[in-house]
Amino acid sequence: MFYFDPLYFVFIIPGLGLALVATFLTKSTFSKYSQVGSSSGMTGAEAAYQMLKRSGIYDVSY
Repeated sequence: MFYFDPLYFVFIIPGLGLALVATFLTKSTFSKYSQVGSSSGMTGAEAAYQMLKRSGIYDVSY
């Protein structure tokens, strides 16, 4: 049968806590900067197209 040792919590709880902190920080940073527009006024698709065009890649469409 399965054996459960309470010592497992010593390893599980810090990992879960670290994951929750990382999730919170990522979500808060994304929500903060998702409201900031680009200085050039381009969308992400337009910026990617320009990067590909400058690199000489023309066979990708959007």
